Amino acid sequence: MMTPAKPLLSLVIPAFNEVDSAGDIAEFYRDIRRTYSDVDFELIIVDDGSNDGTRDAFHLALAGTGPARIITLSRNFGSHAGISAGFAHARGDAVLTLSADRQEPLDAIGDFITEWLDGADIVWGLRSVRAVKRGVGDSFARGFSRIYGTHSDVPNYPAEGPSQILVARPALDALNSMPELNRNVLAMAAWVGFDQRRVYFEQLPRPHGVSKWTTKRKMKLVVDSFVEF
Repeated sequence: MMTPAKPLLSLVIPAFNEVDSAGDIAEFYRDIRRTYSDVDFELIIVDDGSNDGTRDAFHLALAGTGPARIITLSRNFGSHAGISAGFAHARGDAVLTLSADRQEPLDAIGDFITEWLDGADIVWGLRSVRAVKRGVGDSFARGFSRIYGTHSDVPNYPAEGPSQILVARPALDALNSMPELNRNVLAMAAWVGFDQRRVYFEQLPRPHGVSKWTTKRKMKLVVDSFVEF
């Protein structure tokens, strides 16, 4: 009697100048594979035009951790383009985005998996508690999420401001077929429909470095989002 194949979950991490994060991500990947052994995993690192040796650092750190690939973009396109590239190359029955900052707790991965295996097509990861006191950037993100969910044609967009997202294969194929070049992947996921659910987690402190989510990128995302929908 053949053993049923395990479901495959692709973990997608966009990385821009994250040479210092490679070791942390590699250890997190090991922990994920050990903890959730009923699921198979592949890790996709999307090097978003880094110039600090990110690709080489991840290549070394991920050796022996499990199935892993590194996709290199020709320049820095931004995290949503990086996520889109990861989605396009994912082989899994579902994909889950994670941050190179390593701010998602291990047990949150289990919450995503539980909802997915229960039939969810899209699972939003929302921060119930942030690791640092909210500043101007966080206020901008939350304000945008509230306004966008109210005034655009994407009623599923979380007003709290989404952090990560799991997308099962049917919804993933739909997203990959969409031709938009300037992409807000999260808005597209909210718009595309399917069975959408939410999980909440307490954000961990960033081990090192600072957010690369600049004001310029935020404003571009706002414009692209409203133009799309």
